[in-house]
Formats: sequence, C-alpha cells, structure tokens
Amino acid sequence: MRMRGRVAAVLALAALTAGCGRLGLSAKSATTVLDVKRFELKDVEQKDLPGAVGGKAVLFARETSKATREVPLKAGKYQLVVYVQAPDTETDAIYVWVEGTETRVYPDEYGKIAPALPVAFTVKEDKAVRIALAASEV
Repeated sequence: MRMRGRVAAVLALAALTAGCGRLGLSAKSATTVLDVKRFELKDVEQKDLPGAVGGKAVLFARETSKATREVPLKAGKYQLVVYVQAPDTETDAIYVWVEGTETRVYPDEYGKIAPALPVAFTVKEDKAVRIALAASEV
C-alpha cells in the first residue's frame, strides 16, 4: 500500500499483554489482540494492508483522527503495544491514552508493519480501562 501525503500511522492492531515484569513477560503472561477496526472510530479510513488483522488497517490521516475503546481488565501490570506502518520519521508518531495518561509512541522501522514503543501501565482494581489512539503527526 502506498500512502500519500502526511500520514501519522496505519494501525494494524494493538496487543495488550498482562503479567509484564521488569525483565519481560512472566510465565503467567497472556496477550490479547485488540483489533483497532473494532474501536469507536472518528475521522479515520480503513485501508487494505497485507499482514494487518483481516487484511485491513485504520489510517490516521487527519488531526482529528481517533480510535477509542474500553477494555475490561483484571488488576495487574500491562503493556500496550500498537503495531503501525509509518512511511517515514516525519509522519510516524501516534498518541496513546490509557485512562487519561498520554504517551507519544512511534515505530523503529518504516514502510512495514512494526511495533511502536510499549506503553506500560498498572490497573489497581478490576475495571474497564479506556484506551484511545490518535494522530500525532499528519
């Protein structure tokens, strides 16, 4: 897929991993894949992207592009990793909010689906956690 213009990122999926320790995943860790296409979407496009969940990804092409979802989680430590395809370093970052805390993330590789920097967070009690993704550079 060739992307034109200044595009922040194309989201393939978000992986939520529970039981993350300081040295990585514990024996009790589990990964949940959150398909961003099933988030509440605003001002985004769905584009064909081989390798993405279902062969399609969410394109954040506007400053108002956003994806939001509540995820029921048990108390514990988590890492959220967003997989993106970014064309270059000028248009590679997205914002991730977990329960209102904002983090700007970007991938280490360009032109293919790659993981962005992980966002670590702790859930103190069982509850639905609000996760939002938005364009950072368009």
